[in-house]
Amino acid sequence: MATTALGIMQASDGAGLDPLTHRRIIKGRWANTGVVAGLAVTGRSDLSYQVAAGVAVASRSSSDGYVELYYEGGTAGPVEAGDPSNPRVDAIWVKANDIQQGDPDNRVRVGVTQGTPSASPVCPSVPAGCTLIAQMRMPAGGAKTSSATKGADPDRAIPYGASLGMLAEYVDTTTARGNDVPGKMFTMYPMSITLPTDRLVEFTFAVTAKADGSTDSYCDWYQAFMLDGEVIPHSGGEFHFVKTSLTTFTRSFVCEVKAGTHKVACYTGLMNPKGMAPYFQYGHVSGYPEGCTYQGNIFRVWDRGIAR
Repeated sequence: MATTALGIMQASDGAGLDPLTHRRIIKGRWANTGVVAGLAVTGRSDLSYQVAAGVAVASRSSSDGYVELYYEGGTAGPVEAGDPSNPRVDAIWVKANDIQQGDPDNRVRVGVTQGTPSASPVCPSVPAGCTLIAQMRMPAGGAKTSSATKGADPDRAIPYGASLGMLAEYVDTTTARGNDVPGKMFTMYPMSITLPTDRLVEFTFAVTAKADGSTDSYCDWYQAFMLDGEVIPHSGGEFHFVKTSLTTFTRSFVCEVKAGTHKVACYTGLMNPKGMAPYFQYGHVSGYPEGCTYQGNIFRVWDRGIAR
């Protein structure tokens, strides 16, 4: 059956844009579901949570497309008082009801999925079709939600094609001498990233170091980037350190990475000469003027947009 485009008027025979096609068009605008704006959750003097007005993107399934919803603000709950012995995490969510899919009305609703008390509580899953807007940790013995504290931030809905910003960061605050055996390589600073679509990803690495040893006045240190356990071809290069001063260098590399969750890391090692090594510096150096501090080694991964 032929579909009708968004923005085209309904025909005299009633043919027009059906809801499912509309939802699938909306899905093309977003890389994921999540909060767009507002919907902040706070505790109250009773056992309900206060939800501010705001906008979110929700979905019942991939094939059903996405909806963009607005909630005017209100309360979610009530929940039970805190367990006498252990805390729990409550999941607050928003949902766009749909009578065509079995719901009692077409209203936007908020609700709470109460967590299980535990010494190390985790956030429960929200019902199908709902978008998580907050995690609230209810302490043991809590008699009102104002006692609850905010947990991890919810996912933010990202417009398709927009940059996701910094995906991961590893800051090495170690001040120490590195390896002095040429050709001995190390996998360092392992992290993971998750991409909603095929993306252009930028890897950056900054290092602050000087050469250390008695056999020469310099050392060359190799660094490359790794993806899923393999060195990314052509992503490497050498840093040249001298004994006379600390130097900060930065390198970057951009490549296409497929959608999904990936492991990233740095691949490093001394090139030459034998007996020399980079001496990595973080923070203040004794004897240097106050306020002169060094950033250490920083590995960052950035999203630069969709891969076309």
